[in-house]
Amino acid sequence: MLEQIVSLSPLLVCVVVAALLFDFVNGWNDSANAIATIVSTRVLSPLKAVGLAAVLNLVGAFSGTAVASTITKGLVNTSHPSLTPDMVVVIVLAAMLGAMFWAAWMTILGLPISGSHSLIGGLCGAAVAAGGVHVLIAPGILKVLI
Repeated sequence: MLEQIVSLSPLLVCVVVAALLFDFVNGWNDSANAIATIVSTRVLSPLKAVGLAAVLNLVGAFSGTAVASTITKGLVNTSHPSLTPDMVVVIVLAAMLGAMFWAAWMTILGLPISGSHSLIGGLCGAAVAAGGVHVLIAPGILKVLI
C-alpha cells in the first residue's frame, strides 16, 4: 500500500489535497449559513442544530449525483483535441484552488456565496485559459445559469 501511495503522481496528490481544502472551506462558509438562523431564532440549541446539519449533509451527499454529473460531464469537453489528460488534471486543480481562495476570501469578508458556483466558475475559467472558449459546453453552462 505504501508503494502505491509513493508512486502517485505529485500532481494527483496536489489535486486530492486541494479537494480536501476546498471541502473544508466550503463547509466553513456553508455551516454558518445553515446554522445561524436556526440558532439565533432559538428554534434549536447549537448542539442540536449542528447535529441536524451533519445528518442532513450526509443524507444529501448520498441522495443523488445530478450536480456532480453536470460539473464533471456537462461544462467542459475534456475530450477536445486541444486538451490533454495532463491539462485536464491541471484545470481541475486550478478550479479547486480558485474556488477555495474565492470562498475563503468571501467568507472572511462576510459575503454570502455559493461554493458550487465558485467551483463551476473556476472550472470554466481554467478550461478557457487552457483550451479556449470552444472547450465549454454551452447547454451545461446555460443549465447552471438558469
